[in-house]
Amino acid sequence: MGRTIKKTLVNVLGWVLAISGLILFILPLPFGIPLFAVGLVMLISTSKTARRGVLYLRTRFERVDRLFTLVETNVPGPTRTILRKTRRRSLKRRQPVS
Repeated sequence: MGRTIKKTLVNVLGWVLAISGLILFILPLPFGIPLFAVGLVMLISTSKTARRGVLYLRTRFERVDRLFTLVETNVPGPTRTILRKTRRRSLKRRQPVS
């Protein structure tokens, strides 16, 4: 299977799982949370836009960043690596050229 086809399938499946998770989130049983989480990890791994969106949320909201950091420390290796791509980085200021 071509790399582009595989990436597209993972991206579509990620969107389906994330949207299904949001819809099922309102149910009394917590089926939506794992579906949303798996879908989000799939999207982060294949989509720069999703990665930038999560990075924005982590930068803007301290609580979201703490939650992602907690999840990063408790998930297996490959998933941890994917989530680390969305970590906040300190912005280095450029030195003015004299």
